[in-house]
Amino acid sequence: MLKAFQNQKLKVGKSFEKDVKPVRPITLIYEKLIGGKMRKSGRATLVCCPIHGEQHPSCALYDDTNSFTCFSCGEHGDYINFVERTQNVDFKQALEIIKNL
Repeated sequence: MLKAFQNQKLKVGKSFEKDVKPVRPITLIYEKLIGGKMRKSGRATLVCCPIHGEQHPSCALYDDTNSFTCFSCGEHGDYINFVERTQNVDFKQALEIIKNL
């Protein structure tokens, strides 16, 4: 790494969070994009994994951290990763989809 950039930290302002990175609850994203049965279990909402397709719920959506974990296929990540993987789009397109929900 170049010495000039070695000690610099990337600063992300509040405008990035507000304007560029829209925040929606992951359960709302699932409901709007995928649809299907959702079952509340503790702090998680259990759904059938849309990434590998299954008939029994093994994917947990967590609204408090806006993340997901599939205990069957091992996929996990935040709500942006969820949109990228389920809709087969890149990061920029995922942000646009979330923004338009």
